[in-house]
Amino acid sequence: MPRIVGRIGAAALFSSVASFSWADVTPEEVWQDWKDYSARFGQTVETGSETRTGETLTVGDIRMTMEMSDGSKFSSQLGDLDLRQLGDGSVAIDMGVSQVMSIAIEMSGEPPIEMDLVFDQEGLEVIASGNPGEISYDLRGKRLTVSSDSVTEGGETFPLSLMLSMSKIAGSYNLSGKGEAIQSELSAAELAVDLSMSDPDGGEGELLLNATLQDVVSSSIGIVPAQIATGDLAAMLAAGFSSEGTFTHNGSQFSFSFEDGSENAFIEGSSGAGALDFAMTEKMMRYGGSNRDVSFQMSGSDIPVPVVAMSMQESAFATQMPIGASEEPEDFSMLLRLVGLEINEGVWGLFDPGQQLPRDPATLVLDITGKGNLFFDMFDPEQAAMMGDEVPGELHEMTLNDLTLSLAGLRLNGMGGFTFDNEDLVTFDGMPAPSGSANFRLEGLNAFLDTLVGMGLMPEDQAMGTRMMLGMFAAPGETEDTLVSVIEVTEEGAVMANGQRLR
Repeated sequence: MPRIVGRIGAAALFSSVASFSWADVTPEEVWQDWKDYSARFGQTVETGSETRTGETLTVGDIRMTMEMSDGSKFSSQLGDLDLRQLGDGSVAIDMGVSQVMSIAIEMSGEPPIEMDLVFDQEGLEVIASGNPGEISYDLRGKRLTVSSDSVTEGGETFPLSLMLSMSKIAGSYNLSGKGEAIQSELSAAELAVDLSMSDPDGGEGELLLNATLQDVVSSSIGIVPAQIATGDLAAMLAAGFSSEGTFTHNGSQFSFSFEDGSENAFIEGSSGAGALDFAMTEKMMRYGGSNRDVSFQMSGSDIPVPVVAMSMQESAFATQMPIGASEEPEDFSMLLRLVGLEINEGVWGLFDPGQQLPRDPATLVLDITGKGNLFFDMFDPEQAAMMGDEVPGELHEMTLNDLTLSLAGLRLNGMGGFTFDNEDLVTFDGMPAPSGSANFRLEGLNAFLDTLVGMGLMPEDQAMGTRMMLGMFAAPGETEDTLVSVIEVTEEGAVMANGQRLR
């Protein structure tokens, strides 16, 4: 069932974006521009009628079809549309108070899926203005909702209650460079999603999902070349397609529940301000997100305690990587931040009922940057197949900017950097020869091991073996129960730990 919702959601989002791609100074030019722009995505637009009455062009029974490169098909019926010439040379676009979009999706080897989406709006105004090739849309509205009450798969209909709503909407959508450059902005006081699904086979299963975000703001900018191969991401990127954007909110709440006979699960949570950002070009892909003041709790039939509760002061992730073939090194990075992580006593009690381990909030930070290059385009299946088991690329540099782990009285810090000689695959048995150094500091290890022994979680001989092994790589620090280590790899291939040669 999630597969169905994902496919329908993607199709609805694409159609919604396309439906706002209207522009120019007269109704006929606005409508023609929409059709031309839709064609860039492989869409075919047909109508039942196009009638001009006074200052208004009425387009009736709009139908849109699109065939993807994998053979899957998407079609929708958008109903009627009025495009009204205003006195200042702009065009007002009226979709009516309520509009039904009928969607059909066909994928090779899969049963067809059909769904009706109902668009209801209050006080929605869409104004198109500008000149050919330099088109702007301004959007304002009190509320916009999209809802559905069922999905049909392979001729069988099952209930699905879905509603997405936005309130106090404001935004703009701009086309320039003959429609190749696209820039959009959208804000809403609240974005809410409500979903409920029952077992389509008539069983007892039921799924409920509710989520609300406050003060939502999104922006994006992209390039869509005139010649574009819809559905073939490699071809789109090669033609010059690019996109980047951000999404922020000022707080969120969510809940999820599932019941199926004796099995059940429940999760609810909230967060403070959060953000997402993304970018993609022919050579690079970037994605990241962050949230503050995160908290959630969950319970269920498969959870061994009544409630699992967690909270974090901050959570963040980010990654950037090369995705296209290149002879020159490209930047890559990875960031993970979990700051101030706390769990409830019910979870601690599973392995430390005597409260011997410190309950201090935990922190994990991993920040890595570097340079490398690929020998093939990641999203090109033919190039990927030709690579086979060959090495996909080269690693040139890697820097550990920050490693921080604080947990149960332990604290580990590390930083350093290495370069890699891709011409030397002999010194380290097929791996590019590294050179550089990294510094590490570990506090509280002896106390931690003593506590584990006292709890009966680690035998004394294993604790002793751990101390002896670390003694090969680390030296006592300047304070009690502290170990420090400097790991160095020389250009000659020697591996040193605190000046002592290990290799």
